[in-house]
Amino acid sequence: MAERFERTNGRGWVHTGWRNRGMLVIALLAFCTSPVFAAQVYQCTRAGNVVFQDHPCDDGSTSQLHEYSSPSPAQPSAAQQRWRGMTPIPRPVITPPPTLASVLAHQRANLRPTAPNPSDIISNPAPVAVTGDTLVVSHAQPPSGLPQPPIAPEQVKGAKIVMVSGYDSERPDPACTSGCALPKPGTAAAQNITSQKPVEVTLSFPGQKVLLLINSHTLVPWSIKLVGNTQLVGILQGYRALNDKPSPVSAPVKPVPMSMAYTSEVGNAGFVSTLQMLSWWYGVQKMDAFYGSYRLPASVVIDHVSDDPALALGLRVSRLAGVDAGKLAFKLPLERGGYQSWTAAGPANGQASGYTLNDLTVDNAEVGVSYVMERYHPEYVIAVDKKTGQKKQFAATATLPNFAFPSAMALDTRHHILSLVTTRGFIYRYDLKHERWIDSQLMKNVGIVSFAYDEAHDRYVALNRYGMLLFISSEGKVLVSMPLLKQLPGSGLLYGDDDGRMQAPMIIPRENGAVLVGYAGDTVKLVWYLDYVQNQTRLTYSSY
Repeated sequence: MAERFERTNGRGWVHTGWRNRGMLVIALLAFCTSPVFAAQVYQCTRAGNVVFQDHPCDDGSTSQLHEYSSPSPAQPSAAQQRWRGMTPIPRPVITPPPTLASVLAHQRANLRPTAPNPSDIISNPAPVAVTGDTLVVSHAQPPSGLPQPPIAPEQVKGAKIVMVSGYDSERPDPACTSGCALPKPGTAAAQNITSQKPVEVTLSFPGQKVLLLINSHTLVPWSIKLVGNTQLVGILQGYRALNDKPSPVSAPVKPVPMSMAYTSEVGNAGFVSTLQMLSWWYGVQKMDAFYGSYRLPASVVIDHVSDDPALALGLRVSRLAGVDAGKLAFKLPLERGGYQSWTAAGPANGQASGYTLNDLTVDNAEVGVSYVMERYHPEYVIAVDKKTGQKKQFAATATLPNFAFPSAMALDTRHHILSLVTTRGFIYRYDLKHERWIDSQLMKNVGIVSFAYDEAHDRYVALNRYGMLLFISSEGKVLVSMPLLKQLPGSGLLYGDDDGRMQAPMIIPRENGAVLVGYAGDTVKLVWYLDYVQNQTRLTYSSY
């Protein structure tokens, strides 16, 4: 099951159960930016056992299993990486690596049941391909209390929609790069906004109309300049400033304040919610240009329309052609009790909400027992008999480290072992037959947030807080890790810059792949299918 995490800057999942929001920032998992990205996996022998690793063998032998490469475009500048209104950045052309299924089969056949070595982590950096064949345009209905358009629709008709958004701007003091104190709300300093440099936005669309959206989290002074006969029909200014007043704007037209979440990148909840509001008001389906950055520069120039599909509403949803949907069936627990049947294509009765997705509860249908760990009492696991309600505790022994920050549990149905993982990288295994703890192991700061047992292949499948997909042997040994977060189409919709909380997707193993369920609260929002054989990730369901 999956743990609730906070996602900051769209780069990973961060645990919120025991930490204040914003304490952890996860680094971006992305393709390498060197001219040529190459990866090798070496087959080595250690203590009589076959292992796989991403560097030459310790004894000097170099039995190379696979080698593959992926050309990537020239390194773009820092400004180009943020633009959605300038020169398009070429996309990398991926040379398909060996299928994940073949690598895993080879590893499993050569793995012997020995004491796990925490240092043996095989990294397979080959990205998973993303496919989709149907463009689904958002059909979200406007709320009953939808406010009136702040600018008349007839004024906006035919205008280019341009957005500039960020957390704050550059500081006037070169020595102050982060953590600088902002003025106290209500003081003269706060009104003068001397703590941040102004941002000058230059629009160059000669002979064309432009609707400009500007937004920041902190108090940022704005200056809007027009080139040629660019016609600025209006400015919509979102804000979330420390003194709850909009930042000053120097512009040819007076800005109109509106409720708008700042966003530093396209595709997340803040960006989509703003675009959806514009769609309801003015019928637009995409932004024409966008600039987003955590720290806005002193000057932003936007001079043409971007054709980036990420600027449009809607998601590409695959219809799973050639895949037996029945083999991708699963059930989700309902808040009112019982279960609802699903496939990767959606719920059997169309119900997307009303689910209780508890990551620290595991059902053992064979014996009618649920295993539960209470969040505020993580010192033991409780076994609950579903018929009688009788409870039994499995407390940690003195030889085990404390259950620090538990995140998920899974039931090994082959060996009757209950496994518990934590965000600190530990895995604990409990023998249900003999009612004793087997061991605890540190998996080299893996930090698992979503965890499930794959009975067909006798292994665990997991996601860690860095957005990596992990395959772990039933003995608790990490076999493979590979990037996944950025390969899930639409995953950015589950978080926003203003409110970075995100629940890590639930992972459900199947014969030749896995189903990933992305949800917010009690509502399933997105479902993906990870196909091991085709080495593809497909978005198969969306309730947006």
